[in-house]
Amino acid sequence: MAFIGAKPTNVPLTSADIQDGTVALADLSATGTKDSTTFLRGDNTFAVAGGVNTPAFLAIRSSNQGNVADNTWTKIQFNTEKFDTDGTYDNTTNYRFTPAVVGKYKLFAQVGGYGQAGGIANNIAIRIYKNGTDEVETRRTFDSAVVAEGGTTAITTEAILDSDTDDYFEVYWYINTNGGVNATIDYNATKLYTYFGGYRIIE
Repeated sequence: MAFIGAKPTNVPLTSADIQDGTVALADLSATGTKDSTTFLRGDNTFAVAGGVNTPAFLAIRSSNQGNVADNTWTKIQFNTEKFDTDGTYDNTTNYRFTPAVVGKYKLFAQVGGYGQAGGIANNIAIRIYKNGTDEVETRRTFDSAVVAEGGTTAITTEAILDSDTDDYFEVYWYINTNGGVNATIDYNATKLYTYFGGYRIIE
């Protein structure tokens, strides 16, 4: 810059030199999304505060799933979504959660059911499968005939599991009805009863 006369002396700015006002977002060189939902970090980038717990979903059985074979691990068909933030739960074909985003996920499920035609449950169990292999199991054994026909009982499980972009998760249920009698997986039309849900954990 050209000047006339003595060369100006470099002097540091003080608080008195700074006037109140607003710096427009367009005037900032920071990268990332610049809006009311983000903040400016020390590395000159914009980020969302706290991260997000998505993908996330909750699916339920909206009707009974009958004729479940005795002494057999059966995949539960959670056929109705309460919510599905990223469309990552399949409630019509494979009944599985495929997050498609790398991370750790809190997964939880509950299944209620009973033996048909007088079948009495000796034990019931529930599993969460990852890519077709069981990762988590909860089991309940009965000392007496407490779960007869129509006498529904529920079993719950939960876990935190890692997921890659192509991993998927399913829920299976098992019942021993003491005599080869088929079973029914129950539902409740007014409250959560047989359900499967999950969400990504902020890291």
